[in-house]
Formats: sequence, structure tokens, C-alpha cells
Amino acid sequence: MSSYDCCTRKEAKVNRFSLVQFDRNQYSVPTEYTGKVVTVKGYVDKIEIYYQQTKLATHERCYDSGKQKFQLDHYLKLLKPNQYGKPTFLNRLPSTMKPYSVLTRQRVTGVL
Repeated sequence: MSSYDCCTRKEAKVNRFSLVQFDRNQYSVPTEYTGKVVTVKGYVDKIEIYYQQTKLATHERCYDSGKQKFQLDHYLKLLKPNQYGKPTFLNRLPSTMKPYSVLTRQRVTGVL
């Protein structure tokens, strides 16, 4: 007897903010997959995102509309400081992540 994946499967392109659109919401993936086409599997309780056979992310499924779900560790590689010693990505974050940018700036730069 075969086992079947009880999910909705969709191909999606990762946008410039490392987000993937699925069912009226966006979910984050690691930044190195920006621009790539990934497979999104939507289960009743979770979203799994794959690139080829590699699982990139698992998020709790959101049934609202227009929400963005982030995992901060997906963005940690962007913490490389610029010539002024400040992380360059903090100024390019979507507005829903601005509260995280304040905390991250404090951790990275030591400035409150």
C-alpha cells in the first residue's frame, strides 16, 4: 500500500525578501534561495518549503489573509556589516519586520 502526502502542493518563486507566496500569505526561506523556484506543501497545520529534495523551512500554517510569517534565522547571513560597521539589510526589511530590526541593530551594534 502506498503512502500519499495529504497536502496542497505548489511551485513558487522566492521573492527579493526571501518570501514565498502560498494561499494568500507569505512565508520566509533562507536568503540564499532568493529568485529560485521552490515547492511549497500546505498541510492542515503547517507549511513545508523545499528546494529540490532539501527542506528549507517549516512554518505554522496561517489561515488569515495578507500575513507574512518569518523565521529570523533565515536572515542571519545578512548580518555582515557594511563599511560603517552597520548591517546593511536592516534598512531593506519589510515593514512587518521593523520591530525585529530594532532588536537586531541593538545586538549587532551594541547601540540602544
